[in-house]
Amino acid sequence: MEEHFPSMIKKQCEVCKKTDDLLRCGGCYTYYYCGRDHQTSDRPTHKTTCKTIKGTKTKVEEEEAKLHARVADDDDELPSDVLDTGRLWAFKPARPYLQALFEHGEILVRSWRQQGIEDALTIYLKLLKLNTVDNQAARYLVPALYIRLGKNQEAYDFLKGWGLQFRGKPEAKQLDEPSKAYLHVKNADATEEVELWTGSRFLDLAFVSSLQLIKVRLLLGLQHLLQARAELPQGSPMPPVREILADVRGKYCDDILDRMPEIFADDASIVKKQGELNEQLKELFIAVDKYNKHFWPMMLQPEERDFASGSQMYTHGSRQEAHLAFSQTYPAWCETPMAIGMIRAAVTAASQE
Repeated sequence: MEEHFPSMIKKQCEVCKKTDDLLRCGGCYTYYYCGRDHQTSDRPTHKTTCKTIKGTKTKVEEEEAKLHARVADDDDELPSDVLDTGRLWAFKPARPYLQALFEHGEILVRSWRQQGIEDALTIYLKLLKLNTVDNQAARYLVPALYIRLGKNQEAYDFLKGWGLQFRGKPEAKQLDEPSKAYLHVKNADATEEVELWTGSRFLDLAFVSSLQLIKVRLLLGLQHLLQARAELPQGSPMPPVREILADVRGKYCDDILDRMPEIFADDASIVKKQGELNEQLKELFIAVDKYNKHFWPMMLQPEERDFASGSQMYTHGSRQEAHLAFSQTYPAWCETPMAIGMIRAAVTAASQE
């Protein structure tokens, strides 16, 4: 199923795939080329995408300039520190700027280029800083982008911060900025239990999907480590995690596992942690299936129309909600080797119970 959709293309020449000494397209700043010749030869293919990305970027610049001009003119509707209030959406004249930023981020994500994903992530984090209430729901896009870039720990920290904040947990209330809990959670234990997400009537579907993918990546990473231990000559020391997982760097949580040597001290420790993660994944799978019956079938049999950005308007448990979470997280799943297969196995097992 993973093959039906493209994967993120890393920074490389669009023509020859060279990865060093690259030039960025001066129009969209998203595509790369090894030189002018290949950029020129690719122009007929790239032209439409380039103009689209450049157009949304220009719109952002125009709206930002308008906003600064109104502030400079002492506009009664905009305080002088409007960009520092953290509640920019509350000022109607500023909304076109926020909307332009969001739309530019969407276009960058659709480029399927690493540079586009990186820039989109920067934009969505900026939106959360400008408007901490997040009326645009940019928060749901962030974890999957972190994951696609191999920043699994940052993804988990972000998820836990927002989870603590929205669940009203004491840990969030004790922070200096409770409305920005996601900024204060650092190096949280991504192998911990999942009751933060399963203990309420409603689920943040995109968040839980991203959380599950992190757990899946951890489990797959542990499988690689266990296999590596089995192949070591007797008495040989265990190589560094990043060396073992070099062929799937970023995709199997090497950034997390590298800081948790106690997990792979011996075979028994790895097997124990695998069992814990399997139980957590089962709990999350059941919670999602109970909350929205459309989500897992959509993940296993996606249609082209499902892949477009979903509507922000939905009722809980609806196909529209599943579609939105799917569009926000599926690319990260299909870019993780064996991840969709694990969903399929879970669905099959559930149907046999």
